[in-house]
Amino acid sequence: MLLFGLSFGIKLTFVTTIVSNVFLGMGLWTVFQILAWVVICLLSEAVKRLFLLKKKSPPLLFMAIFSSLMGYVFGFVVSFEQLCYGGWGLFLPYWIAGLTFDTLHAGGNFFFYLICSPILMKVFKIEAKKLAK
Repeated sequence: MLLFGLSFGIKLTFVTTIVSNVFLGMGLWTVFQILAWVVICLLSEAVKRLFLLKKKSPPLLFMAIFSSLMGYVFGFVVSFEQLCYGGWGLFLPYWIAGLTFDTLHAGGNFFFYLICSPILMKVFKIEAKKLAK
């Protein structure tokens, strides 16, 4: 997302969430999944701009921690669906009950980012150059 930009990230969010949910099940949660991904895109863009101001690339460990935190952000935003069904009385217990899963999600994000990012960034940079032509 950082490499291809905010617009690309948001478009990718809509397409992947809708296509995924066509196969896995569509519901009100789809809207909140898209919202969560858009929030993550916006936060990623903020990180990108911060590092552009510093004229540096974000360190691998920083981005792994950031991706880990985004697991919690995703879970928090998706939990807002429960406000539609039962208000704050349902949202809070639902969100708290999901923290265990969010922690596993965050841990997975952290380790997958550390393992996959060095390889994928090389591929993405090549593709970004092709798109720029």
